[in-house]
Amino acid sequence: MDNKPASGLVTVEELEYFMRTGEIDTLIIAIVDMQGRLMGKRLTADYCQRCGFSKGTHFRTYLLGTDMER
Repeated sequence: MDNKPASGLVTVEELEYFMRTGEIDTLIIAIVDMQGRLMGKRLTADYCQRCGFSKGTHFRTYLLGTDMER
């Protein structure tokens, strides 16, 4: 794999490579809730390499309908 920085969409293999080489140290997984706000989590490269790619990750579905301002 050449050493050009990631731009746009990357494959899982490219993502793993960039994490191994230190080019990516944090992965942000997010969705948009009913009010249009991003909800999600940050995963460290270490976590992704240890279990994130094989086990996946999750977050609570109540975040999609929770009004955090009230």
